Amino acid sequence: MTRTPAEILAALGAPRLVVVGDLMVDRYVQGVVERISPEAPIQVLRAQSETERLGGAASVAADVAVLGARTTLVGAVGDDALALRLPDLARAMGVELVAVVEAGRRTTLKTRHLAQRHAGTQQILRVDWESSAPIDEVITRRVLACLEGRVARAGAVILSDYGKGMLGREV
Repeated sequence: MTRTPAEILAALGAPRLVVVGDLMVDRYVQGVVERISPEAPIQVLRAQSETERLGGAASVAADVAVLGARTTLVGAVGDDALALRLPDLARAMGVELVAVVEAGRRTTLKTRHLAQRHAGTQQILRVDWESSAPIDEVITRRVLACLEGRVARAGAVILSDYGKGMLGREV
């Protein structure tokens, strides 16, 4: 007898998972394009709404939490205002966030500009603010310390690497 994906997930119960990786925020700016700029031959997006979601490894954590897993997310962030948004976004998705702050680092932000069209929505531009430099040795030690007990209690660990420096050899 073949089980449906929903039945398989229900049989798992609520496993404890740890997601380790590159923490990001995905921002979506939606609007309409009705004209071309007089300054350059480019579309002018008249913004109508803006939303933020967990991105990168944080998106993976949100996805497994939605499926019922008790999820802990571990990663590094910058010492910037965007890093202060992550705890609220994680909490809203039912994810426990353990974010180690690295001074001078930028928290990754990917902003997608979306235009409403007759046939649906089209992404017209993505702007990335990021650092892909490896996290430093001090931050690596702090991340490993955060993982120590959590990994031992987890049913599984997901490594989610987006090439932003979190998952170096030591981690």
